Amino acid sequence: MKFLVPVFLAASLSLAQQSQTTSRTYDINGLGVDVTSFVNRSPGSVERIETVRNLNGRRVPVESVEDKVVSESGGVKIIERLVKRYGADGRPGPPEKVHIEERKNADGSVNTATSVMRADINSTYVVAERSLTESKKSGDTTTASTVIQRPTLNGSLEIVEKKELVKRESPGGSESQNLTVLQRGINGRFGETAKQVLEKTVADGRTVENIAVYEATNGQMQLVRQTVSREVTGSNQKEVDVFEVGQAGREGGSRPQLREQRLVEKTPAANGTVERISIRRPLDSDPNRLGNAQNVGEVICTGTCK
Repeated sequence: MKFLVPVFLAASLSLAQQSQTTSRTYDINGLGVDVTSFVNRSPGSVERIETVRNLNGRRVPVESVEDKVVSESGGVKIIERLVKRYGADGRPGPPEKVHIEERKNADGSVNTATSVMRADINSTYVVAERSLTESKKSGDTTTASTVIQRPTLNGSLEIVEKKELVKRESPGGSESQNLTVLQRGINGRFGETAKQVLEKTVADGRTVENIAVYEATNGQMQLVRQTVSREVTGSNQKEVDVFEVGQAGREGGSRPQLREQRLVEKTPAANGTVERISIRRPLDSDPNRLGNAQNVGEVICTGTCK
């Protein structure tokens, strides 16, 4: 189950900005695989291109996403997004167009309507999904309700999924967030299928973030994954514990068990930053003890790094 967080495009950039980010992962033999993203930002436009190296060593595109603000006035902003995905030979597949309309209302609420259109082999665009999100803020609490429509067998659009988000923020940076996903069942009724609960505390220069993911099993919500991250302000280091529920019939049963500990260290580099990632996993001989850290990847960013 994937949880999507809305991304809002900043349109008031005064100067063009560029960045390049290379994510490198290592296999068990220490060989690295690179995925490089190029981002170009200019007033009212953001373009992102993701590339990899093919068997011949040439860098070929995997996906490109271009956002353009086509209009913004009277509290209404319209963004057009063009998504292209490429095959292993670098040839583009059928493109995808996304129309995003964000409307700020007089009462402070925000309505965001999104339409996704995909092209078939004949380059004819058809609606693949529509969603409408209404967001309201009262004091330190923000609530957002989303309804998602997709085509049915008869071609009409019907609501198939709903999302409910409640977010509370504190002045010091602490926050809590509860996201619930409801899907239509075969009886036409909506029921909870997934939930994500986030608790973030910031105190004494230390940030602790706890994210728990639940999924519906036999009509009941059960914890399937939990991550706990700890970071000290100014240290440029983060420690993340990943817990997962064991498979049925195995030791641990339905209890979350520590599967790995991620160590993330970010250091400044020439014209950017380098983020190195290592992992410690429980020993086979003693699951209650963690083994030595193993380098599994790094993220190198140059230019205007976010």
